Amino acid sequence: MSLSTVLVHLDDDPQCEARLSAAARLAARHGAYVSGLYVRDSRANLALGRAASAAFTEALRESARARAAAVEKLFKSVQAREKFAGAWDYAEGDVIETLAAHARYADLTVVGHTASTTFEDVVNAYAPSYLPLHGGGPTLVMPRKNVEGDIGRRVAIAWKATAEAMRAVKDAMALLERADAVVALTVHPESGDRSSADLGAFLARHRIKAELNVDRGADRDAGPAILAEARAAGADLLVMGAYSHSRWRELVLGGATQHVLENAEIPVLMSR
Repeated sequence: MSLSTVLVHLDDDPQCEARLSAAARLAARHGAYVSGLYVRDSRANLALGRAASAAFTEALRESARARAAAVEKLFKSVQAREKFAGAWDYAEGDVIETLAAHARYADLTVVGHTASTTFEDVVNAYAPSYLPLHGGGPTLVMPRKNVEGDIGRRVAIAWKATAEAMRAVKDAMALLERADAVVALTVHPESGDRSSADLGAFLARHRIKAELNVDRGADRDAGPAILAEARAAGADLLVMGAYSHSRWRELVLGGATQHVLENAEIPVLMSR
């Protein structure tokens, strides 16, 4: 399997350059194209209502253009430094819905946790939770701290015999095939569960040798246990399914999934 297109969500948050650089390094290892996308949320003006004057609305638009120009300059600067094939793109609309639409045509979408300082930032902050459920492809969620070095040398898989977990494994196959080490973490399996062995056999047929680590202890919640085991394995990437719990139209991430996203110190590749 191959990784040919990496979509990166661009914004003027403090982690944008590090996020783009990490995505560029990952793309370079796979000979992939980097598509950088900056989205201006058109709802920002609507949120002001009719009370906003034409001059104030135009000032907001000018500020948005300035932010976009700064991000474009950053993209081109990182591109010149990292020497990756790719292009910058600009769009207007609902940020997360626009990202999801573009993600359908990428092999991997890279997003980060955005500090909520403006209206757009508040909207963007939902991207890590929204895209794994609605993006139509795997999402790589970068941690809040900057990531140094390569991603995917040592990969941990949060394994559970579910469709979501298997989808994540298959979506990560291009990374797993190039990893130096892979460990499958099974937390709180049911009695007689042999699915980790089945996963090991599946990966072996793809010439991927995986260490199988089964945690049968019941004294830790699943989210903290997954992160602790990934840390103990020295992983620089965690692969897991995006699990949701909702009776409503909009899906909401489950507790373990949300805990991992909020607390992981390494990138997390999620699929549903």
